[in-house]
Amino acid sequence: MPGLYVHVPFCRSKCGYCDFYSVPGAGEAAMDRWLSALEAEAGFYTGFRADTLFIGGGTPSVLSPDQLRRLLDLAGSFAAGGSFAEATMEINPGTLDAEKAAAMAAGGLNRASLGMQSDSPGVLGTLRREPGDFRGAFRTLRGAGFANISLDLMTGVPSQAEEEVRSALAAALALRPEHVSVYPLEIHDGTPLGSAGLAEDPDGAETAWRLISAELDKAGYARYEVSNFALPGRECRHNLNYWRGGDYLGLGPAAASHFSGLRYATEPDLEKYCAALEAGRQPPRASLEVLSERQRAGERIMLGLRLKEGIEASDPIFIEFKAGLGELLAAGKLELEEGRVRIPAKDLYVSNSVLSRFV
Repeated sequence: MPGLYVHVPFCRSKCGYCDFYSVPGAGEAAMDRWLSALEAEAGFYTGFRADTLFIGGGTPSVLSPDQLRRLLDLAGSFAAGGSFAEATMEINPGTLDAEKAAAMAAGGLNRASLGMQSDSPGVLGTLRREPGDFRGAFRTLRGAGFANISLDLMTGVPSQAEEEVRSALAAALALRPEHVSVYPLEIHDGTPLGSAGLAEDPDGAETAWRLISAELDKAGYARYEVSNFALPGRECRHNLNYWRGGDYLGLGPAAASHFSGLRYATEPDLEKYCAALEAGRQPPRASLEVLSERQRAGERIMLGLRLKEGIEASDPIFIEFKAGLGELLAAGKLELEEGRVRIPAKDLYVSNSVLSRFV
């Protein structure tokens, strides 16, 4: 069953590392206009149904309670069987209150992804990220009935000390979330951190990842993807659909969609998006690509090998890459166990050299 993604292109202020499309500081009128355009875009897909929902951004939690209700009413119309098996929204701790959390729960959301990143003011300052009370936001979500919450942690921040990594992890585990994501800082051209000349710290990110992985394992969290850890049964179903090569529909400016090898993305321009839909047209595309069978197979392998479960050895996607697969198995870069091909756990974090063989 496919997934539905909705891109909310608004945030209160843009983080220094953010490379996603967003419009900081927009007012209520701009958000209402976007919602009307989103409703018009949804009208082109009235027959589409999804099993999972993910609302990302930007910062979806900057929307007002009434705007959240309107958004969730629209998203809910796509739910297979009347409700999503999993429905997630990203939240910045500084933009959540009890009324918004209640509106989210009443609107059908059953999972929240809370952007903690760190509990260190110094690290947050380096990231140019707006500080927020992640503990208070977590308690607010629990109070609204959310029994499935994910926390994001960031590693590889220049000058981030091991004590800061350990402190952030301890603060996260004290809340006992159902899911933890651990992402290395990536600095892209055009972002404030990129313009400032800040350099990534890949060695620090790997060291922190290995430390966090070991501690999460002791705490009962299983790693099921390179950057994602969950208590039993709490893996993110929406993202698993991505990594397994499933179909998904994206709504909103900058959102991407994939259907059986056809991939396209909407132009990351709020004004063009709204204007086109107000004129009765679909929004302009930033890209449109029909993937060849080899491309589809290669992408499924690259995504599937990021998962701890790996890929069934009998899957026909390996046919196009049979020789390379044999070489990697013989060299110990891949392992075959219980009928599945996997990257050995010890090499998972540094797997790019293996994954690049399937491009």
